[in-house]
Amino acid sequence: MQALETKNTPDREPKMDRLLMILLFVITIIQFSSWGYDSVIWILSTMFDVNTNATPLHLVTGILAMVSSAFVFVGAALWWNKKISARRYFSLGASGFIVKNGFDIINTVWVFSLTHTVVSAGDIRSLATDVGTQLFQFAFWIFILMYFRSKISSSQM
Repeated sequence: MQALETKNTPDREPKMDRLLMILLFVITIIQFSSWGYDSVIWILSTMFDVNTNATPLHLVTGILAMVSSAFVFVGAALWWNKKISARRYFSLGASGFIVKNGFDIINTVWVFSLTHTVVSAGDIRSLATDVGTQLFQFAFWIFILMYFRSKISSSQM
C-alpha cells in the first residue's frame, strides 16, 4: 500500500519538469539552426536573384524563431536552477513561437499559391498536412506557455 502512495508524491513533478526542459533544449537548438538556415537562404537568394520559393516571411519567421529559441533556452536553463526569472523568458519565447507559427501558416499557403498553378486533391491534402503541423506546434507552444507560467507562479506561493 505504501508503494502506491510514494508513486504519486510531488517528487515526480521535478522529474517531469527536467524531462520537459531537456526536450525544450533539444527543440530550441534544432529550431534555432533550421530557421537560421532558412533565413540565410532567403537573404542569399535575394542577394543573388535566385528563385528558391522563399518569401520575405521566411526571413521574419526565421529571425522570430531564433530569438524565441534563445528565450526558451534561457528560460529552461533558469528554471532548471529554479530561478523565478525563467517565467519571463518562457513567456517571451513561447509567445514568439506562437506568432511564428501563425506566420508559418500564412507563409505555407503563400508558397503553395506561388508554386502550384494547377491544384489537385493530393496537393490540398499535402497543404492541409503542412497547416496541421503548424497548428500542432502552435498548440504545443501554448501548452509550454501555460504550463511554465502556472508552474513558476505556483512555486512563488
